[in-house]
Amino acid sequence: PEEFRFLFEDLRRSLAMNLCFILELRGKPVGFAVALKSGKRLRILMFGIHHDFQHLCLGPLLYSEYLRQATAQGYLVVEAGPVMKEHGAMISALEMMGMSPTHTYPVFEMDLCTP
Repeated sequence: PEEFRFLFEDLRRSLAMNLCFILELRGKPVGFAVALKSGKRLRILMFGIHHDFQHLCLGPLLYSEYLRQATAQGYLVVEAGPVMKEHGAMISALEMMGMSPTHTYPVFEMDLCTP
């Protein structure tokens, strides 16, 4: 429908295309990062390293390169999230990289099997 086309066109304009990365190891994708831009601010929407490769410390490598390129392109602020509070490892990693939480969002749930 036309509404979806408009939504995706708007999303595509908001993506920081030159900061959407796919990390490869020996020709295979093992990680990625995708961000939205808003002026001089970036919001990292998705960032991940495949479970089988997390022991290689590729996350900090990808994150530091991401920040280096974002700074070189003139971005002044980067946000990462949302990160669920149950994901302690990710929260710890972000804090070790100098980030701090600024917002708290509730997550709503409904059991679809209960009448």
